[in-house]
Amino acid sequence: MNHRTMQLLTIALLAAIGAACFALGFLDAIIQPFTALPDKVKLLSLINHAVLVTTPFLMAGIIATGVHQMTHPKRNPQSYGRWWKTIGCIVATACLFAVITRINLEYRINKADYVPCHSESYQSAKTSWRVFASEESLCDRSL
Repeated sequence: MNHRTMQLLTIALLAAIGAACFALGFLDAIIQPFTALPDKVKLLSLINHAVLVTTPFLMAGIIATGVHQMTHPKRNPQSYGRWWKTIGCIVATACLFAVITRINLEYRINKADYVPCHSESYQSAKTSWRVFASEESLCDRSL
């Protein structure tokens, strides 16, 4: 495979990963802390939430850089340092935003005296979530 084919495959793979984040609930994860609390709330772990929110920004930055490198092949690849710093700052800001809003959402849930639904929550080393309901009777129904 030549260099251009590898770049196209990389861009396609990253676009697919970004699309998967949208399918997994990227927009819901961003909007959830700013909406009124529903009767039931599913909270992803803090790390999973931050990764879900920041991955599309990282993928968009990498794709934009890859497309620019493909359309300007004479430019030295090492000259993209400023781009990478900008992408890093955007991703770090998105991560900080995700962590702060997720902590705020958990605070709002605790303040509203929501009860944990242990039967619907899931704990593991790689992925986990907790489900809370406004009252105990809602814990038996699914989200």
